Amino acid sequence: MKPTHPTSLDRPYLLESDQMNTKSSVVPEYWRSRETVIEDLDSFYALIQKISKIQAASPGAPNLLDTMAPKYVWRGVTCADWGLFSSLARNVNDALDRPATEMDVQEDEAIVLQQAKEWSLDWHPNGGRLTSLELLARLQHHGAPTRLLDFTYSPFIALWFAVQEIEPKLTDGRVFACDIAHAEHLNSDPLPWRNSTNLNSSPWNKNFYVVTPPPLDDRIIRQSGLFLTGGIPEAPGLSEVMSVTLDVKVYDDVVSNKVRRGQSPSTFAIRIPAAQKQNIKQALADLHNISYKTVYPDLQGFSDWLNGQSYPLKDSLSIPWVDRRLQGQ
Repeated sequence: MKPTHPTSLDRPYLLESDQMNTKSSVVPEYWRSRETVIEDLDSFYALIQKISKIQAASPGAPNLLDTMAPKYVWRGVTCADWGLFSSLARNVNDALDRPATEMDVQEDEAIVLQQAKEWSLDWHPNGGRLTSLELLARLQHHGAPTRLLDFTYSPFIALWFAVQEIEPKLTDGRVFACDIAHAEHLNSDPLPWRNSTNLNSSPWNKNFYVVTPPPLDDRIIRQSGLFLTGGIPEAPGLSEVMSVTLDVKVYDDVVSNKVRRGQSPSTFAIRIPAAQKQNIKQALADLHNISYKTVYPDLQGFSDWLNGQSYPLKDSLSIPWVDRRLQGQ
């Protein structure tokens, strides 16, 4: 397929730290008006306890309007100024200097899949070929740009990602929570969005979907991972802050039962102040055994850790060349 625009693959892949330079003030202002703020791990525990009570409530319970109790999944980002964008949509936005359309993303996605298959990356470790959806999941877990958004069933794994630091600037982090109780799960091949003859009128652009990755490696299992995906939002302005249509609510409305659950799945956001990141990160390691080593327990994670290509190694074992690099020498 020949793309109709300069593709995101024509430019270097954006590292996570590069996202800070790709978005306008629209993104942080949108989420800031809808979020809640935590100050430490105890306040996060209190928040999770409130959400757990909502999830555990049975249909018809007093003061609740459930037809099905919500089920929240979580995503952490290290900078609160970032939007809720997939890596592929983010790259397309940057390449075109405008919000991507669904057609833009599909064209680049076709190139990614074609190249991955030419590299013979679509072979299952136990034999046989991966489906296109399985291949996208595998590529996403290894850092390739795809339309999939990483989420986790564990709020504490999401919090760990949110409290990582971006040198040289320390920024607030954010955790997103999304109710997937009523979401459709995708497991088909060919890719379901390829069957949409009219993208502008397709439900693909108006909903989000869950993708459960096959347990191809320890990283997927350790991170309790899953993906959310969907078409680029059609609602005016929404594609400037997210790459999949989510119904964002104010956190206080979610926990005070002002949101009518069982109708439109809700998404809310939690801000983590920069000054609290280090303390929370240390508490997650001490109390929950969540660290770089446990989140990325594979050979690639170890190599990235040694080479300093991932999160800063301030809390790691002292290695001379790492120490010199962190000191700017």
